[in-house]
Amino acid sequence: MSIETHQEFAFLPATPEDVRFIAETAARLKLDGGNLSAEQFITVRRGGKILGFGRVRPYEETYELATVAVVEEERGRGIGGAIGRELVRRFPQDEVYIVTDQVDYWERLGFLRTDLLPRELAEKRDEACARFGRPDAVGMVYDRRFDRLPTIAEVYKARHIIERYLPRTPLLHNLHLSRLLKCEAYLKLENLMPIGAFKVRGGVYLCAGLSDDERARGIVGASTGNHGQSLAYGAKLFGIRCLIFV
Repeated sequence: MSIETHQEFAFLPATPEDVRFIAETAARLKLDGGNLSAEQFITVRRGGKILGFGRVRPYEETYELATVAVVEEERGRGIGGAIGRELVRRFPQDEVYIVTDQVDYWERLGFLRTDLLPRELAEKRDEACARFGRPDAVGMVYDRRFDRLPTIAEVYKARHIIERYLPRTPLLHNLHLSRLLKCEAYLKLENLMPIGAFKVRGGVYLCAGLSDDERARGIVGASTGNHGQSLAYGAKLFGIRCLIFV
């Protein structure tokens, strides 16, 4: 699901005077009320009254989408989802994290459960489970890069990385097909790639871009064929453990 700004609502920054209301609402709804600061929050209002709010909470090493709330009498109008989408749009990094026990709700907005959280958020999740009686609290992530096409600069970057490890396949004129189709027919011989398919480029590019920590953890994929071969080939090339579900 694509995250898009909801055009029905206007988002206004919170003011210092709003912090007391936000803190009281967060406490009543058992939401994250730590480190509250007006500049972290956006609000949806009607006639000056706050209908809902949410924030991007900064940490020393990362950020979190947090403390999203809608007052009880205004629920069911899409305000919470609109706030979530707008915070994703404003988030200062592409990987948008949240710690929550409302898994189904955030999955509908495109978030996925993850155990690979930044250290501070992993600690927050564990604390929520152990100290605050929220045993179902989990980490979730939304990656904004999933929803956009690559730029031409990124395409050239990928080409320069891939050409270090894979041959350039030839483009050959085929006389038989040219006569049969009554045109000048050329064949791009991707079958000459190491796995016999163009998809090998994806696995090589992925593995080439992993950090040392990510390579140490290994990679996991699901495939009916060529994608799995691609990941396996890239993993072997860089000495990474690879597990494929077929």
